[in-house]
Amino acid sequence: MKKLTIALLSGGISTERQVSLSSGDQVYAALDKKKYRVVRYDPKTDLGRLVADAPHMDAALIILHGPCGEDG
Repeated sequence: MKKLTIALLSGGISTERQVSLSSGDQVYAALDKKKYRVVRYDPKTDLGRLVADAPHMDAALIILHGPCGEDG
């Protein structure tokens, strides 16, 4: 079975950046690497890379906190 490629977004620019990075670490650790190829992105620094890689992603997990995340 082919591994699914997952984009994991954490970090960002909000004041809750550290919480988001920590949450991203926990999600990354919990994902089964036998089933998923997980590529991490920080929107603060990796937007260009994310856009370029997007056509190769099967799904995204958005683990962003604060105003640019779960607040809206």
